[in-house]
Amino acid sequence: MGYCAKEIKMFWVNGDIPTKTWIMHTDDCIYSKRMRETNLKGIGVLKRDGGWMSFGTFVQTEEYCKRE
Repeated sequence: MGYCAKEIKMFWVNGDIPTKTWIMHTDDCIYSKRMRETNLKGIGVLKRDGGWMSFGTFVQTEEYCKRE
């Protein structure tokens, strides 16, 4: 039996402030590939409705989510 794993280079958190939802994605996830900045959600910065924040490790991502 074989095991195949892709190296994850970046983790993303999609923060949604109105619903208080924080969802983690990896760099190869279809959602992170389609992320776009809008007037209400930023990339790398939180705007009124939230945003996409990037992290280099799972631990950093987890710590951020616990703080928020």
